Amino acid sequence: VERCANGRWGGCEGAVGAAAEVCHDGVDNDCDGTVDEGCVCDVGRTVRVDNDIAGSGYSEDPAANWEDRPTGSCHGTYRYLSHTVGDGTRRGRAIWRPALPSAGWWRVVTSFRATGNRTPDADYVLHDDRGGTTRRAVNQRNGSDCTYVTIGTVWGEPGGNCRLVLDGTD
Repeated sequence: VERCANGRWGGCEGAVGAAAEVCHDGVDNDCDGTVDEGCVCDVGRTVRVDNDIAGSGYSEDPAANWEDRPTGSCHGTYRYLSHTVGDGTRRGRAIWRPALPSAGWWRVVTSFRATGNRTPDADYVLHDDRGGTTRRAVNQRNGSDCTYVTIGTVWGEPGGNCRLVLDGTD
């Protein structure tokens, strides 16, 4: 007989069966190989991080390499790397770090203005609060004036370090 402790099967000390699944704790409490199964999603709960929302968790590195134009696409100001500002390299990172109200699995969606002069392989890296990363290349030439793309699902916690990073090289 194995014992389930802290979501992992171990030795037989105590010979205790699996515990009931606890929602949104990120642990396989019932030791069935699936984390947080059967838990209800917080449908409709959204945390928005945007360069047009002060204090929302958006930043750029280096900030001097980014420029903006007011447009109606997506949410207002369109940010882009420019060869006419900063060090002229058109290199930088856009970082979205949300202030999450609760721990759990969060679907991460990005939006951008799709045009013919955008990169065909925007490099997005999604970092979760368990140390995992997901990479996704997105063709930003295809789509409409405001295109939404799901990057992935991430485990995030209040006060954590989950974030989406766009590593721009042009």
